[in-house]
Amino acid sequence: PEHPDGCLGALVLPNLITIYVYGLFEQVGELHEHFSPPPARSSNSHLDSAVRDEIPWIIEEDGETPIVHTADDEYERRLLEKLAEEVTEFQEDKDIEELADVLEVVHAIRAHEGISRERLQELRSEKAQERGRFAERIVLERVE
Repeated sequence: PEHPDGCLGALVLPNLITIYVYGLFEQVGELHEHFSPPPARSSNSHLDSAVRDEIPWIIEEDGETPIVHTADDEYERRLLEKLAEEVTEFQEDKDIEELADVLEVVHAIRAHEGISRERLQELRSEKAQERGRFAERIVLERVE
């Protein structure tokens, strides 16, 4: 199956998350219709993005007032948007902290879907056993 156009399908994600992310795109469909990266934060800025649990308190410590709500039905969509945002940031910056953010979002999605860390690791291992990893840096150019 092909990844939806414009989504993360063309990205080379670390193999720890590739399997799960690919499955999410198959389930959710075209995420890019819902995603627009948030602007840089400034006073009175409108972010409308999922954030880590401590971010509102950090904003308050900086003397600003965060306006927040707890996601309900929108939570899965918000997490997928955050995943796309964090992957984009990693692509642009190549900063390991951004990669850690990607992994944090993947684990939030995993938990939301009721999938244990162990099960995700099992799936990763099964896929690696069946199809290999990305260790050999193989690029498929075409099939004739």
